[in-house]
Amino acid sequence: CISYILRNDYTVTNGDTIGYSKIQYQVKVWSNKQEDLQTYSAHIDKALRQLGFSRISTGEIYDINSAMKQKIMVYEAQYKEDFD
Repeated sequence: CISYILRNDYTVTNGDTIGYSKIQYQVKVWSNKQEDLQTYSAHIDKALRQLGFSRISTGEIYDINSAMKQKIMVYEAQYKEDFD
């Protein structure tokens, strides 16, 4: 299973006609197999990097209640906003 959530969308700089903001997404890959975590994480990483995102955090946890592993990755990108 793959899930994601918007973590942050905040202004970095504002001018009269343009501004710059940063956006962060948290992506989780859930599986019972370590190999699946690695395979799907690599595909996600490649796709988001092609869209201009950088991975700023990653980690793995084990859910004792479901026996599933989770790989949690956080990605960030900066974008320009025109105020016209």
